[in-house]
Amino acid sequence: MKSFFKVLLLVVLALLIAQAVPIVGIPAGIGLGALGAAAAFLFLCVGGLLAGALGVLAGVLAVLLVVLAVLSPIWLPIMLIVGIVCLCRRGKRAAKTTEAVPTITPSVV
Repeated sequence: MKSFFKVLLLVVLALLIAQAVPIVGIPAGIGLGALGAAAAFLFLCVGGLLAGALGVLAGVLAVLLVVLAVLSPIWLPIMLIVGIVCLCRRGKRAAKTTEAVPTITPSVV
């Protein structure tokens, strides 16, 4: 008998919901439509700003690349000289550290 009342309650509840959908659904639909329109507007505005920012960033990087290419006859030999000097200094420093470290030979008993 309890299941009959449960089914009857569900049927009455379904009928009430079916009657209330136009009352609740229309304002909810209008609200969701307005929210969707606002979201689309914000997406278009932010998307336009991001596209402009990416364009400016690409332009700045292109100019930087051109400047580096134009100045390469100056900075490439300087980098080569600095690299050779660092390599020579590291070799001397490594030789000094190996001389200062005492070697321990294991004794065989």
